[in-house]
Amino acid sequence: MAIIKDNVWVEGASGAARKGSIVYRQRMGRTLVSGRPSSSSVPATDRQIAHRERFNRATVYAKLALQNDQLRERYEDAAAGTRLSAYNMAVRDSLKAPKIETISLDEYDGTTGSRIFVLAYDDFELKSLKVRLHNGAGNTLQEGDATLADDRALYAYTLTADVTSTPVYATAIAEDHAGNVTEYEVEVVSGMPG
Repeated sequence: MAIIKDNVWVEGASGAARKGSIVYRQRMGRTLVSGRPSSSSVPATDRQIAHRERFNRATVYAKLALQNDQLRERYEDAAAGTRLSAYNMAVRDSLKAPKIETISLDEYDGTTGSRIFVLAYDDFELKSLKVRLHNGAGNTLQEGDATLADDRALYAYTLTADVTSTPVYATAIAEDHAGNVTEYEVEVVSGMPG
């Protein structure tokens, strides 16, 4: 794909030329030229089909997300200063799930008010981050929203009641605006990760 600059003959052009062998497109105020897309005669693999379906879901999400004024404004802000559009940011958000790097139990001792820290992020932004404490049988002991503890990616969950059960597991659940969910779990042993 080529970018055309200062050419009055094709500036602002779009569509196909020479029986469709060359295609002109407008993108972010620039004229782009490329070869005509072609179809393959080789049948798609299962992996390719799955990727196409995933990408299709991402484009559907992006179109719906941009109909929401608040979400559209956030995507526009994120795209500002880049060569991406708000639509591109929404597609990217849908294709990439949040990441949870670690759960820190340095300030956890099982008592009310002790804290669990989670290092988590998304390529756009997290919609929510929850922490769930549960026992070995999977019964929830307590659960709630973690709040941003700094201006980047560190979240804190404060215990609302004492946790005396053992063993205890802490699960962080991160969700982005596109609905992608990532979970990360550690075992808690005497206030320390297992």
